[in-house]
Amino acid sequence: MHNIRKYRILFLFIVAGFIVNFFKIPLLPNVNFILGSIATLTTVQLYGITSGIIACIIINSYIFISFNNFYFINIYIFEVLVVGLLLKCRKENIVLLDTFYWLCIGMPYTYIICNILDFNKILSLSTMLKFCINGIANSIIVNIIITYSSIRKLVLKKNKNKFYFEEMAFNLIVGCMVFSALTISIVSGYNNSYDLFKNMGIILIIILLSFLFSNVLSRIIVNPIYRLSNIALNLPKKIFYQRSVRWPNSIIIELNSFINNLKQMNAVLNENFRQLQYENKRLKQLVYKDNLTGLPNRIMLQDSLNVELNKARRYKNKLAVMFIDLDGFKRINDTLGHSIGDQLLKEFSQRLLNCIGQKDIVSRLGGDEFTVLLPKINNEKEVKYIADKIIKSTKKPCILNGEEFRITSSIGISIFPQNGKTSDVLLKNADIAMYRAKQNGKNTYQFYTSDMNFTTFENLILENKLYNALERKELELYYQPQVDLNTGQIIGMEALIRWINPELGLVSPGKFIPIAEETGLIIPIGEWTLRSACKQNKVWQNMGYEPMRVAVNISACQFQQEGFVEKVGQILNETGLESKWLEIEITESIAIKNVDFTARTLRKFKDMGVKVSIDDFGTGFSSLAYLKNFKIDALKIDYSFVRDIGINSDNESIIKAIIMLAKNLKLNVIAEGVETKEQLSFLRDEECNESQGYLFSKPVPSKDFEKLLVRHNAFGIV
Repeated sequence: MHNIRKYRILFLFIVAGFIVNFFKIPLLPNVNFILGSIATLTTVQLYGITSGIIACIIINSYIFISFNNFYFINIYIFEVLVVGLLLKCRKENIVLLDTFYWLCIGMPYTYIICNILDFNKILSLSTMLKFCINGIANSIIVNIIITYSSIRKLVLKKNKNKFYFEEMAFNLIVGCMVFSALTISIVSGYNNSYDLFKNMGIILIIILLSFLFSNVLSRIIVNPIYRLSNIALNLPKKIFYQRSVRWPNSIIIELNSFINNLKQMNAVLNENFRQLQYENKRLKQLVYKDNLTGLPNRIMLQDSLNVELNKARRYKNKLAVMFIDLDGFKRINDTLGHSIGDQLLKEFSQRLLNCIGQKDIVSRLGGDEFTVLLPKINNEKEVKYIADKIIKSTKKPCILNGEEFRITSSIGISIFPQNGKTSDVLLKNADIAMYRAKQNGKNTYQFYTSDMNFTTFENLILENKLYNALERKELELYYQPQVDLNTGQIIGMEALIRWINPELGLVSPGKFIPIAEETGLIIPIGEWTLRSACKQNKVWQNMGYEPMRVAVNISACQFQQEGFVEKVGQILNETGLESKWLEIEITESIAIKNVDFTARTLRKFKDMGVKVSIDDFGTGFSSLAYLKNFKIDALKIDYSFVRDIGINSDNESIIKAIIMLAKNLKLNVIAEGVETKEQLSFLRDEECNESQGYLFSKPVPSKDFEKLLVRHNAFGIV
């Protein structure tokens, strides 16, 4: 459809050009506009040389009729051919190209034709100038039509007419000056040929000057803008690479002001980018670097290790990972303060850097844990050499704040590929090997082997995680009811601690309590347990449930801690729980460790109104001599005796003896671990006061224990 419309327009051009060519518009005496030339030049620019020549021949055929020769038609054919070829080679202004044709080819050719036709000199010159003026004037009209009208859109389907400022300036200047000159010439008239030639020459000079003025004006206005556009091209990239920019100047005040504004904007962008680079560098430092030592952190270690593992797989190389822990650092940190501890870590990190090669990577994982990545090794000897250097370097004393400190380090080593093929496995195995080094006396290194006893290292790993359990609120209290065997009512409960770790799940108290006692963590954990149990018991009382005692196990470290009795009193005051609703449980081993101290402490609890029971009674070295002097309220029969009821008559005899002893000392008796009705029946027959065990309920969270409180005496044992 578009091609049909395109050639319809061409047909209209040719027909219109042919018709209007018979009409002459007088501009000067003997000088007329031949409008057919406008149609011809328009066709050349829009349709090309071939269509232009065909249009030229048809439109200018009247010349053959008028002059009975082809000489003058050739002038226009040559015009179409030359201008078309120049347009094809160089997309210049058509006026400039047509002027070039008339001055260099058209005028000389016209003069030659006039001589061939025996025109006199004056007539030859006037004809030559007339054709030149007509041609150039027509090209001006064509340029204006094509530039500013919608013909280009109709023919070439171009949505917008885009043109250079120089073209616009030229059209304005030449349009104003030439047509002003023509108007003056028409009004003034001509007295002779001299005036005609003079004015026609002036018009040619005006056209040439218009080109010059438009070019100068373009350079003044457009050149700075063009340079600005080049500067703006990829400006973010120039700012990123901090490339210098040569800004243009302009004699035009408004344009110069615009350039200055852009310069200021560029300066602001540069400053903002520098600030952004600084913040980006600082952010990377925070994300990938350890703030204290400046070493790579865990995230950067993982990235670097993965990169080196890919290289090792590709080139079939070996690499080694060292996991390093400072021995006794916690003691120094806790005793002398974090400031000294931080200085010590900085000093150690520097020593590590002095022990490794340029391609090796030292990282700090946190606390006193470091790693060394050896990206390419040939054998274990190279790793041993580095490990020995690190061990020796840590033996040297550290002088901090005028004081001398000595530290040692334990190193675990894993090697790719035999000890793991992923970063996580290599780090885990190096960590396990490090714990083996600690187990072997510390201040040494240990290569990972597959036969290492994981259980031993699991305890050490638990120790690490246990340090954060309180802060991360991973500890929780479960409650097991204590039931009156005469009524079936819940008359008390025992608070039992549980550790629920996000990675390890539910950790057995049998695993982490010994670790807590060994490391001293049992003190804060025990205090948390005591406080939480008292607080929860008070909550239930405030909710309207029947008041009852809560029993809490006390470790040896807690019991022998200075000011422990006062600490219990403080907790009771803070939680608002009456002392008679708290019972503390201690084992026989705690009781007989320091009999005098135990007797004094238990007397204080008795004076406070806090109940005391001996847990796991019968499993230790029981002595009636001290038992009668201790101010206690109850004995708890260990579950190891209860579980053998109906199986082992000796254990049954021990249970009977404990119950008889308690009665004689006027103590309450509680049996632990009751799981069957046979066990329950035996205990009731022997007149045991209370019991607890899975027969009634396993230890449950506080929300589930509330459901038991609702039923209260619904165990149906009466």
